Amino acid sequence: MWRQKIKVKNLFTEEEDYKSVQDSMNAVADVLAVYGFPMRIINYCRAIPEENSLLYANSVIDSMYNYADRERIWID
Repeated sequence: MWRQKIKVKNLFTEEEDYKSVQDSMNAVADVLAVYGFPMRIINYCRAIPEENSLLYANSVIDSMYNYADRERIWID
């Protein structure tokens, strides 16, 4: 049974440029902060490097999903 449901998938971007990726991850971070996700994940969302930004963002998203699974949080 899931403890919580949060909606962030609608915030993901299909664009691959740095600004779009960072803007998307900032929006995700705002939602995660409301739901009490660890500051480590929130800070990673807000500090996407320009080089390999998409690869880094995908890694952060993986961390977000791993945490959510452990805490029984459904991400939609």
